Amino acid sequence: PKTTPKTTPKTTPKTTPKTTPKTTPSEGDKLREIIIKLLIDEPFISASKIAKKINISRDGVRYHLQQLKDAKRITFVGKPRNGYWKVIEKS
Repeated sequence: PKTTPKTTPKTTPKTTPKTTPKTTPSEGDKLREIIIKLLIDEPFISASKIAKKINISRDGVRYHLQQLKDAKRITFVGKPRNGYWKVIEKS
């Protein structure tokens, strides 16, 4: 008698992680503009405080801060504990 394993495609998990971003590009742009306004008003603000004010995760804030840094819209001056954010004016 032949024995075959009973694992078939029917028994494999049907769950696939969804990797689509939660925000659309226009939502991201809006968030970054809000973050820039916060940085102008409060240059010494932390990512945690920004996250609380705009109701997104701290990692979400860090992502948007990095996007702004990459676009040369902001820069961080000083050391992490006592530095501040400088918004770079568009010319």
